[in-house]
Amino acid sequence: MHQYYRDSLVKTYFFDEFGKIPKDTLISLIDTNSCDPVQCAETLHVLQSGLSPAKDLALKQMIMLIAQSHLSMDKHRNGIQTPMPAAYKKGIRDGLMRMLQKVPSVKYLINAIQVLYRIGEIDEAMALVRKNEKVVDTSPHLQQIVAMVYTMEERYEEALPYLLKLVDSGAHQNNSLIKLMSMACMYKLGALPDEPVDFASLAQAANSNKPEFPYHWLVKPTENHRSKPTLLIACDDKYFYEHALALVYSVLEHNHDNVLVHFHLYTPNASVVKYVRDLAAKYPQLEITAAQETIDLKSPTKVVEFATRRFAAS
Repeated sequence: MHQYYRDSLVKTYFFDEFGKIPKDTLISLIDTNSCDPVQCAETLHVLQSGLSPAKDLALKQMIMLIAQSHLSMDKHRNGIQTPMPAAYKKGIRDGLMRMLQKVPSVKYLINAIQVLYRIGEIDEAMALVRKNEKVVDTSPHLQQIVAMVYTMEERYEEALPYLLKLVDSGAHQNNSLIKLMSMACMYKLGALPDEPVDFASLAQAANSNKPEFPYHWLVKPTENHRSKPTLLIACDDKYFYEHALALVYSVLEHNHDNVLVHFHLYTPNASVVKYVRDLAAKYPQLEITAAQETIDLKSPTKVVEFATRRFAAS
């Protein structure tokens, strides 16, 4: 799974209490732009939360583990899709388990699943999900993670209930991925969703008639299979004389054994058509073929049309 899908679903963390630690300080320590666990540790070392020793330690461990998980994010890895070192992920995973054992907390459990998901420990995150289904039922943040995992695994029937619940709650307004996943699952299960993309056109009966060739052949290909690469030359009359002819003669000089030639002519005049037919007759080794397309040569977007049609013709 691409890191983007992990980063985009993990944006909010939860704390039962943080004692005397200033809220602004806490927010800055878990900010995703922060990617310095050492500085985080230095800041936490001098802070006194006033909580019980167990809760104080669990709070600071949770903050540290979140800060460590930021190292896996796309924006801190220049988009490089390589997994984090196994030992590093194991350290975060084990730290989360120790923290949950010290201070069992629903909010810390939600954080732990999100952190595991973020660093790519999908199996570990889903193991906690299966053990805590009641928590998942009350947490939209976990529901979207579960839905994403099931969608990626093509378990659409299992993903859809979570997605419909998220859509009904309005959670999709904050994350467009939820609506996209819902659409994908519905389509894969045989429905034709109408948002965010309307699939109604797919309900129309397919046209069984074979589409006609959209261009007019000037020199048709033979029945023989063209076993060599074909050089496509798309041009109007001006480019035909200025560039296309020179290219054909260059091919004759250097590559006549390696390539064939096809002309795609934009609204050609009679002299160009005759010239192409003469070339085809004169140089059979190039197996020259040609088709014409009528377009408005006075259009201000002519150059753009030439470029786009060139790809279509090829």
